[in-house]
Amino acid sequence: MTGSRTVRILSAGAVKGGVGRSAELFGTETGIAHAIEFATAPVIRERVLAGNADADLITLPRPLFDDLIAAGHVRPEDVAVLGSVTLGVTIRDGDRVPDLSSVDAFVASVLAADRIIYNTASSGQHVAKVFERLGLAERIGSKVLALPDGKSAMEALAADRSGNAIGFGQATEIRLHDHLGTRFVGPMPGEIGHETHYAAGRLAAAAEPDAARQLIDFMVSPRGRQVFLDTGVLQTARTE
Repeated sequence: MTGSRTVRILSAGAVKGGVGRSAELFGTETGIAHAIEFATAPVIRERVLAGNADADLITLPRPLFDDLIAAGHVRPEDVAVLGSVTLGVTIRDGDRVPDLSSVDAFVASVLAADRIIYNTASSGQHVAKVFERLGLAERIGSKVLALPDGKSAMEALAADRSGNAIGFGQATEIRLHDHLGTRFVGPMPGEIGHETHYAAGRLAAAAEPDAARQLIDFMVSPRGRQVFLDTGVLQTARTE
């Protein structure tokens, strides 16, 4: 009987909407319950490597699975790419709109901002590296607010009253928090933008390996891919 079974999911926040909705639909069809915990990608990686994941299935940027596979925590055949997420720019409704038409325009908008908000997870780490590369890090240091995750970054942006704050995060995370009074402006300029491929993987130590495999299969089925597409996860030709 499947009603008493629960598949435990540990997921990065960027694909939160798609993972949650897929698990709900999967549960309706199969009777298998789910329990989801969200954390930043670096934290998930460290927990798996330390043997403290307490999960059957994880979702992470695809490159982070390499170490987990090498260490025997995940088998290559148990990893499936869900799609990709772009790094985006967001503002509080009514605030000054940054110019993303070119790198130079982007730099000018960042320098003119009163507050710059992002997270310390994977997407925020990329933003910080971009600022270093563009020679902006020292010039904007006093205006930067770096928070632990996308949710707290979006909440801080929504609470900002400067009228000239710019937020950064994965496009999916940004759109997930539109209800806070923020809005997605667009992706960063192509030359400095970033697209992350996300994947789901079954852990070798899964307590419910069959349920985890079934859920991954659902996520990459046509119906599951549409769920992720609806939440802002772009579908690509990658299958590895």
